[in-house]
Amino acid sequence: MPNWCNNQLTVSNHDQAKMEWLRQGINGKEFFNHIKPVPAGLEYNAHEMSEEVRNAFMLEYGVNSGYDWRNMYWGTKWDVEPTIAHERIDDSGSYMEVVFDTAWGPPEGIYRTLVEMGFIIYAEYFEPGMCFGGWFTTENNGLVNVNSDSIHDKNDEVRQVINDTFGIDGFYDQGDEDEEGEE
Repeated sequence: MPNWCNNQLTVSNHDQAKMEWLRQGINGKEFFNHIKPVPAGLEYNAHEMSEEVRNAFMLEYGVNSGYDWRNMYWGTKWDVEPTIAHERIDDSGSYMEVVFDTAWGPPEGIYRTLVEMGFIIYAEYFEPGMCFGGWFTTENNGLVNVNSDSIHDKNDEVRQVINDTFGIDGFYDQGDEDEEGEE
């Protein structure tokens, strides 16, 4: 069973057709597959395919299972069912905030694909089990990841930023109180 990573993605684009296309993916059951589809015929488990098929996928994609492909191209092993938290559509363009959980970490490959498609993104993430978090942002037509693996430290800059989104102070303060009581 994976640790769950909380994600909040803000995505925008001036092209209303692109935003509508993205909205359709959010309303479906396979958001990531809508953005970056798994190649047809690539099964989740390699043993579900013949050796010939596995070898063909290995040559074309560098992986021979849907599990490995998802990790390589999405950054997580499972698709998600996101929820639109906020949305605005007006003459200046449109944006939406989407929240979802992923296995083990943020879906960096999905964010990169969105940027390549012309979307502007800002995405925060927090994985409480392994104490890391951070954010992705679009800069110079690329993706920048600012992260920390010490967000249990109250002085950590990343913790201070993502606390506003995920309310992590309460999560780690309980542990701080336990440690203080042991002295």
